[in-house]
Amino acid sequence: MPGRLNGIELANYIGEHWPDISIIVASGAVIREEGALTTHARFLNKPINQELVLTTIRELCD
Repeated sequence: MPGRLNGIELANYIGEHWPDISIIVASGAVIREEGALTTHARFLNKPINQELVLTTIRELCD
């Protein structure tokens, strides 16, 4: 990801400034820290399973 923020930092920035927005972060890298993402975000490992994406979207929309 170009720029000064990585995807996790960007998701957390959005979560701080616009808490009503839900975020899905997808990456081949693994998040090693518990609580690294804002509570309004979910992390999906690549390769991504279509059913998991749909389930995650449903969870975030509830």
